[in-house]
Amino acid sequence: MVSRNTIDTCVWNIKKVLMEKYGTMAADREIAPLVWYINTGRASTPFLKSLIDAKPFMIARKLHAGGSDAEIIDRIKAYIG
Repeated sequence: MVSRNTIDTCVWNIKKVLMEKYGTMAADREIAPLVWYINTGRASTPFLKSLIDAKPFMIARKLHAGGSDAEIIDRIKAYIG
């Protein structure tokens, strides 16, 4: 089920991985493209379902790889299908 609570929990779990590995400043910066994509309504329901089902550390790796916001989102989309 996709709800605001499950989305927030998913984002928090990804951010937690980033914080533990790279620190809080880097985590805030690196999670921003994903949060923007979700909060602006661009994320489809199938994307959100796949994101919730994905392993947080794998999404964190995709975010940490850097690039433009579009490149980061495209990388996550390619990973989750």
